[in-house]
Amino acid sequence: MKLEDLKSNQSVKGLVPDAVVEVVQVDFFGADSCEVVFRKPGGGVDSQILYRSDESRLTAVGLQTLTNALFQKMETRSVSKTMDLRTYKF
Repeated sequence: MKLEDLKSNQSVKGLVPDAVVEVVQVDFFGADSCEVVFRKPGGGVDSQILYRSDESRLTAVGLQTLTNALFQKMETRSVSKTMDLRTYKF
């Protein structure tokens, strides 16, 4: 994913190991670097300076990817995929 594709409220994989984070803010320093402020899954906020060389580890995560991750989590807890997700406690 290109640095210029990072946007606020976007879910991104690759900033924190084994986690999807939510981008809060992106500030560019020229054309080849930026600071990304993001919210971690536990609720904490962190930031990183990213360079063009970091682009290969970044992946935008869409709704389908998040849905698949949710179902995997549910399967490990032996929960049926047919249940009403509005009543599922996370």
